[in-house]
This record gives sequence, C-alpha cells and structure tokens, in this order.
Amino acid sequence: MDSIGGEISRLISQTTTLCCFDEIHDLEPDPSLSSSSVSPMLVGKLVADKVINKNSVRSIIMGAWNLANHLSITFLAPNTFLFGFSNEDDCSRIFSSGPWFIRGLHLVLKEWSSGLVLEEINFNFSPFWVQVHGLPPEFKTSANGLKIGPSIGCLLEVDALRVGHLVWSKFIRIKVGIDVQNPLKTGFLLK
Repeated sequence: MDSIGGEISRLISQTTTLCCFDEIHDLEPDPSLSSSSVSPMLVGKLVADKVINKNSVRSIIMGAWNLANHLSITFLAPNTFLFGFSNEDDCSRIFSSGPWFIRGLHLVLKEWSSGLVLEEINFNFSPFWVQVHGLPPEFKTSANGLKIGPSIGCLLEVDALRVGHLVWSKFIRIKVGIDVQNPLKTGFLLK
C-alpha cells in the first residue's frame, strides 16, 4: 500500500512542472485601450443550428433597436456579433430590454468585459421574463414569485407591481436566467 501512495506522490510532483506551452509571456495592455476609454459594447450570439446571414442580422438590429446615436456591428464568428454603442445609456437600455429575437431565433446578449476573449464568454444563459398563470388570486404575490423563480432558473427579479395589484392580474411575471440549451419547464404542482 505504501508503494502505491509513494508512486502517486511521485507522479503528482512530476505533473507540477508540466506546461502545455513552450513559452510564457508577460504582456502589457495598451493603456489607451482601457475599459474606460473604449465605447460600451455587447456581444451577441444567435441560438441557431444554421448560420444566419450577417447583413440580414444587421438590418433587423438597426431597425429594432432604433438608436438615435451611432451603433457599430462587427461580425466576430458565425452567428456572433459585437455591438459598439456611442454611449452607456443606449447600451444599458438594449441589454436590459431583452430578450431579443431575430427571425424567431434568440439573441443572447452579454456585456463585454476587458481582458476577455470571445471563447471565454458563456452564451448558454440568458434572461427571460416568464409568466406564471393559473394561480388562485391569493397566491399571486411577490413573495410567491420569489419562491417560484429559482425552480425555473436563476431568479433575477419579480415584477414589482403596486401592492395588491398582482391579485387582480392574470399572472405573475418573473425574470429568470435560463440555460438556453435545456427545455423550458411547463409548470409545477401547487400543494
């Protein structure tokens, strides 16, 4: 038994010096391209099995977002785009107004952070407003929305309507982050 433990320890010590690259460089970022000097940006990826024409995406986005200020759209990879805004307000409004759809396909938007490369961005999760129907009036509360949300996805927000207003609405609205690769839940049982 000791020989196996010794062998494992020897293998572990040998792997600590392994490296998959011959050279490691300590690079310096350009200070003129710091996150404070670069225009606000979003990265978007269409959830699709086929590649969508980038010019078609550009024309649909330009019409749907209807920005008074300049918007630049850069093609990064198939169905993946970089959206550059001339001001932070437009960027925040577009990001928070989602989800967005192009030709019936979901556009997952993520905020671009300095120091990230495209391959590091997780496009699997996206926020959605979900409607919870079929509850008796006395169960349509924000507190119950807070209980239901985590069973759907990552709870982000419960629609904050006036006190008592939820009782008379047809549903509760909950904003959740959902894994776009998994099927949506169709319901739950009420005890």
